[in-house]
Amino acid sequence: MTTQAFENQSKFVLDLRPLGRAAGNHHHVEHVFLIDEPIGLDLISIPAGSPVSIDVELEAVSEGVLVTGLITGPTEGQCVNCLSEIHGSVEASLTELFVYPDSETAVTIQDDDEVYLLDDPTELDLEQAIIDAVGLALPFAPSCSSVEGHPCPEDVDMPEVDGVSGEENNLIDPRWADLEKFQNLAFLNDAATEPTASDTEEPDVPSGDESATASGEKKEG
Repeated sequence: MTTQAFENQSKFVLDLRPLGRAAGNHHHVEHVFLIDEPIGLDLISIPAGSPVSIDVELEAVSEGVLVTGLITGPTEGQCVNCLSEIHGSVEASLTELFVYPDSETAVTIQDDDEVYLLDDPTELDLEQAIIDAVGLALPFAPSCSSVEGHPCPEDVDMPEVDGVSGEENNLIDPRWADLEKFQNLAFLNDAATEPTASDTEEPDVPSGDESATASGEKKEG
């Protein structure tokens, strides 16, 4: 096992001279470094200033250098459910081929092909490969359960699906307060002018039999 430090101007650049270009050569690299910029997604990432570890195997192949291994680092973010701050870690797998500029793969690639090129055969820049791998390994919707392994705290005011808490959802927007008054006034006016049940009832009209009976009773009297 060989420990290889980053010797160039970028932390992400590896020296390929110990590997050589002979197909089948191997070179192991382990390193821990501090990143200057966060790596990850909007809601969760490896924050700037954090230590990031790489443990990779470099293999010389005919087309370039095959890199396989792991990238690990601490993460911090925000729970999508309760909006609490969450902390965890990420372990990203890396398997990428960095091709030589004069290789057949480099000559035949299209503009939309995602291929890492070795512009300098003596060094390999892992920056973009690390960014891509970590981004794929992080949860797109981080939560307390997925990152920290426990449910959201019960004492946290859980927002509704639209991002507004239940209490806030019942508040009237002050911009619509005056309109609310007019709506209430209109409702009262409608209620005052609406006919009641007694106004709309038709008077009872006696039937023919009932009328004759009433007349007969009057004569007998």
